[in-house]
Order: sequence, then C-alpha cells, then structure tokens
Amino acid sequence: MTSSARRLLLWLTLLCSLAPAAAARAQGTIAGTVSDFDRGAPIPDVRVVVSGPATTRTVSSDAQGRYVVRGVPAGTYTLAVHRIGYSAQRAVDIVVRDGESTPVDLLLSAVPVPLSAVVVTPGTFGVMYENLAAPQSLTREDIETRPQLGEDVYRSVTRLPGISSNEYSAKFRVRGGGNNEMLVLLDGLELYEPFHLKYLDGALSIIDVQEIGGVDVTTGGFSAEYGDRLTGVFDVRTLDAPAGGRTRTELGLSVTNARLLNRGDFAGGRGRWLVSARRGYLDVVLKLIGEDDDLNPRYYDALAKVEYQLGDAHTVSAHLLRAGDRLRFVEDPGSHLTSGYGNTYGWVTWRATFERLTAQHVLSAGALSWDRDAVDLFNDRVPRATVRDDRSFHFVGLREDASFELGARSLLKWGFDAKLLDARYDYGHTLVRERANGGQGAPTRTDTTLAALDPSGSELGAYAAARVRPLPPLVIEAGARYDRQSYTGDAAASPRLNASYAVGRGPNPLTLRAAWGRYSQSQGIHEIQVQDGETAFQRADLAEHRALGAERGFWGTRVRVEAYQRRMPRLRERWVNLDGGVELLPEVEEDRVRIAPGEGDARGVELFVQREPGRGAFQWSGSYAIARAEDRVGGTTVPRELDQRHTLYLDVAYRPRAKWLLSAAWLSHTGWPTTKSEFAFEQVSATGYRLTRTYGPLYGERLPAYRRLDVRATRQFALGRGGRVAVFLDVFNALGRDNPQSFNYFVRGSPPGAPVVRREIEPLLPRLPSLGASWEF
Repeated sequence: MTSSARRLLLWLTLLCSLAPAAAARAQGTIAGTVSDFDRGAPIPDVRVVVSGPATTRTVSSDAQGRYVVRGVPAGTYTLAVHRIGYSAQRAVDIVVRDGESTPVDLLLSAVPVPLSAVVVTPGTFGVMYENLAAPQSLTREDIETRPQLGEDVYRSVTRLPGISSNEYSAKFRVRGGGNNEMLVLLDGLELYEPFHLKYLDGALSIIDVQEIGGVDVTTGGFSAEYGDRLTGVFDVRTLDAPAGGRTRTELGLSVTNARLLNRGDFAGGRGRWLVSARRGYLDVVLKLIGEDDDLNPRYYDALAKVEYQLGDAHTVSAHLLRAGDRLRFVEDPGSHLTSGYGNTYGWVTWRATFERLTAQHVLSAGALSWDRDAVDLFNDRVPRATVRDDRSFHFVGLREDASFELGARSLLKWGFDAKLLDARYDYGHTLVRERANGGQGAPTRTDTTLAALDPSGSELGAYAAARVRPLPPLVIEAGARYDRQSYTGDAAASPRLNASYAVGRGPNPLTLRAAWGRYSQSQGIHEIQVQDGETAFQRADLAEHRALGAERGFWGTRVRVEAYQRRMPRLRERWVNLDGGVELLPEVEEDRVRIAPGEGDARGVELFVQREPGRGAFQWSGSYAIARAEDRVGGTTVPRELDQRHTLYLDVAYRPRAKWLLSAAWLSHTGWPTTKSEFAFEQVSATGYRLTRTYGPLYGERLPAYRRLDVRATRQFALGRGGRVAVFLDVFNALGRDNPQSFNYFVRGSPPGAPVVRREIEPLLPRLPSLGASWEF
C-alpha cells in the first residue's frame, strides 16, 4: 500500500471514529403549511430551506401545502421559502428542541413574475442553486450525494438529457456536438479548456464542486448575449457568504483529492470572501483499477473571491483562479512522456443595480500554457517517435452586459465583449513510418512535422435584444449579435428568437417554449492543430438551431419534453483517432485520420421527468432521448463520434433516516460508432512481407450497447459548535460490466496466406469503489 493510501485510510478512520460519538446529539422537527395570503388556499411545490449552524436542508410542500423537515439538530435556524409567482418569505430565530416538532406556518402573496425571470429558452436546466427562486433540475444535495466519479459537476450533469460523454473525460458533448463547442462561464468570465490533465482527455474540470453556488446549463437555442459557440452554455456562479454573518470552513478528503473551502463576510456584511483549494491524487485511482505505477498524474486548483458592496447600488468583486497539473509516464525500455498544463485567470467585476437599469462590467486577463516532451521506442530501443510541444495563450478583455426595464411588459438587453489575444506554438515531432527487415534495419520512411507560430489579434462580440410581454401568458425575446475575429477574418451576424407561453393559470401551468437562431464558432487562436501539420486558421463553423419544448408540473412531479434540430451548413475539418480510447500521443498513431465534413445535422426528442425535491423519503428522476448526430463526408452520411441513438438515465435516492441517504443511478445507451479494421500480408520483396492495416467505411459499425449501475451511500454526523461530517462510499460500475470503449484486434498467421484476425472488446473502466469524507465547521 502506498503512503498516500495509508494516509487516506487513517483520515477516514479518525473521522468515522469521532463522528458516532456526536451522533446522539438532540434532534427535532420543523413542520407547517404554506398558503396563499389572499385566498387562503394551500400552495404546492414551494421550496423550503432550513439553514443554521449545524445543517442545511431543502424540502418542498405537497399538494396540500404541507412540509416536514425531520432530523434537525437542536438549535436556532432560519427558514426561507420561495415559489415563482409569489413573494419571498423568511422566518428567523426558529428554535428546535430535542424530540419536539416546531410549527412554522407561512403566508405568501401572489406577485407577477418579473419579465427578466421568465425562462424563454428550451433546454435550460438549473443546477445547485442556493437561490430559492431558481428553477432546479439538480439540487446541491443531488450533486453531492448522487453517484459520480471524481466529485465533478461536469460528470454529474451528464444525467441531463442531450448530454453525453465517455467515462475517461469530464468533457461532455451537447446533442452530438464537439466537446469544445460549449461556452463555459465562471462568474461572468469565459474559461478556455477548463480541464485538468489535457493529455488524458481532460479527466477532471478545474472548477471544484464545493465552490459552486449555481449552474445554468443550456443545451440549445440560447439567446443573443451568448456568442461564438455552436451548441450550448455552461454558466457557473460561485457560492456567496453564508447567511447570518457566519464564517464557514469545509475540509474534504477522498480517494481522488483533498480540498479546502472557507467563506465569510467582513465590514458588517458589506464585504464577502471565498477561498477554495484542491489537490488531486488521481494516481491512487489508477492503482485501484489495476494500472501500473508508470503513469503518475497530479493536479491542483485554487480560487479566491473578494466582494464589496460600495453602496445600495454598486458592488465590486475581484477573482483569481489558478489551476495546474503534471503528468509523467515512464515505461521500459525507455519510452517516456512528461507534460504540464496551467490556467491562470484574474478578473474584476463591477455590478450596478438601479430601479430599472442593471449593468455589469468585467475586466479580465488570463494565460494558458501546456507542454509535452515524449519519446516512444521500438523494441530495439530505436525511437519510433519523438515529440516536443510547447504552447501558450494570453488574453485581456472587457465585457459589458446591461438591461433596462421600459415597463412591466418590455425589457431591453445589450452588451459587448472585446479581447486582445496572442498565442505561441513551438512544436515538432519525428515519426518512423516504416523500417526495413522486419523493423530491425534503417528507416525507409520518416515523417517530420515542425511548427513555430506566433498569431495575435482581436475578438469583438456585440449584441442587443428586446423582451416583451404582449399578452400576460406570452413572452417573446428577439435579438441579434455580431462576432468578428481579426486573426481568422471571420465576421458573422446571428439573429435569434425565443418565446414562452403559459397555458392556464395556477402554480403549475403548461409552459410552451420555442427557439430559433443562427450561431457561429470561430477557431480559437490557440486551436491550430499543428501536431497534424496544420499551420493556418479555418473558417468559422455555422449552425441553425430550432427547438420546441413543453413543461408541466403535477402531483409533485415535473415533466419536460423537447424536440430540436441543429443544422450545420459549414463545419471545420478535424483530426480523430479511429480506434477510440485515450492516447498520450494521438498524432503519431496509425489510426489518425482527417475528417472533412461538408455539412452536418443533429436532431432528436428528449424527455425529462423529476419528482420535486423534498417530497418524501424517495426522490427520483429519469431522462430518455432518441437522437442522431451526423456529418456529410465525401457525399456519404456518417454518424458522429459519440452518436447515441437511444439514451436512458434513471436516478433514485432513498432517505431511510434523516442522516442517511442511499442513491443509485442507471445509464444505458446505444453503442458508439466504430470503424472496422482489416488486415493483409503485402509482399515487399521476393521473400519479404509486411502486415498492412486498412479501415472500412468511416464509423460504419457500432459497439455493443452500454449499461452501467452506480451506487452511493452518504452518512451525516452532527458535531458540536455547529459542525458536521459527511462520509460516503461510492461504487462506480457496481455490476462490473465490461462496457466497450473500442475493439482490439489480434492477428496471427504466416504469409503468403491470409492472416487470421480475432476481435475483442477493449473495456472502459471496471468496478471502482471510492471513499471520502467532508467536515464543515
């Protein structure tokens, strides 16, 4: 056992041995009803949050407006409730005593839904919000207690319809798009390639789940303020300071990482801070799944935020985000790779909120750097390939977003995003393609790729939109944006239209949504694939989105169904590896090919069903999607790399007691496309032969279907002075299924006869248990 694993088990033993001693702490219950102030009628589906020094719990009222929060440690709490269409309400200084039920009844007044709060975009999901007014598809408790690999919000949101990924990478694809086609924002700043371990396909994101205060995930048809991306938006907001002037600290330890979070306020609550840091030990996970010690990945990230309210209308905040990682791979008789990747972002935000005008300005700067140094050897210790890769990317930018309420029925939005950028490429690789005499002689063909580039330029995006309510149930937003990149010569105008219509009255009307728009995505200044011989920028990708959606809540359940189409009349060329899997040196592998699609198309129908949070001991959600994502290549229609025709996701959680939560998740989808390999002996001399490999039709076959069950158990313990400990056991792929990643080929036989080929599945990750604990005080 390694020293890191021993330290991990020691920490878990200490935490688990201390916690039961405090488990007997006194507990009580908070219960009551939520009613309409004017009519006296009960209000269902009201989100009720109880927060205090020892716990934070969220439930929802039932059809009779009743709610119950059990297992609340004795103490003083604040209860906050909100329901869209009603005024917010808060009750403070609620005293909970041992063995007693504390009644708290609340009255809410109906108010018009603010025009700016109406969701007009189909495919929008709220995740992890502390704000009670936000629509929740996945709550913070869902993210923290449902089965997941690596405790990563990127991996957690793959349970939403329209999102797919492989097991190795945290990167996900939206409705069949590329994994770089999602716009990622953190507190208003765009993040570029926000993933650790770039050369392990981005195994984890650089945004730690513990620092997140809310996420808006939009999978298509997004409005005009978001630009230069083709498929969707991942908009992340960090946590605020805890209520009541408290300072809270959270320590976490698991198989994959150790983390620290501290937040609080100062200057009488006018100032707030948040500091978060994480150190990863992915090498422990690799040992658990049977990998040898040759692969050694390490990573870290840290975020600091300070916010100060200058007056009633103005708030200034400063952010600093730093992430880095190193990967080392050494294999006898001498192959090696070392790589590094670093992200640094700094930004200052000024927000002004007046009676009718809201504006936000973000001044930012950032830098990315990555490097590789690798040697790949033949068995005779002669290099097959050498790679030297050193790149960097810098930017400074200014962004403004503003909105102005003309009245109760109309709203204007506008803004711009301007950046200066530069990049540096210093790349070279040498690859021996053929060697005489069965690989023992001098090279007969060697390929060399060299690139030294220093592009620089500017980006400008500007938008304007108007949102109107011509009828009480109807909201329409029409807008357009303009994007220009000087270094590529791209310039695109993008009109967009979104609408929402509520059928019927009451707390759960049927809501219909529609979206149409044109979208473009330029090639990033740091995205030239110099490793494949590219030295110039390509033209921007273009897409047209069409989407229709319907949402309805009833009987404590919310149901959403959406249909979409994304037409792509112009797509850039890309390089892929046909065999699948994760390669440390993908550009030198023999399965590397160039795909030049003339156009593409993605369409599908998605269903999402969810029981409202806090409704009883059981919680569940499920999604199903039937979809296809295709390219037109050389006059032939072929599926995209992770095309999933049918996808089913089921998620269930059961709380047998207040401190226990048991959860399970089931994922099933159609097998991914694959390209068949064919082998033959080719005569190269009077007595010499070589084995050749060719490929069949591009993505002409499919792997077997994918099915996976994950389970998780979480136990919470209340400690003295408002502290708490949570311990979890998570088992990824609990059934140990050999889900297919690709096919392996085994060839035998002697020339001049035909080779005998056996094909076997190369499995993805095996059963993977994980232990972890967090301590909040």
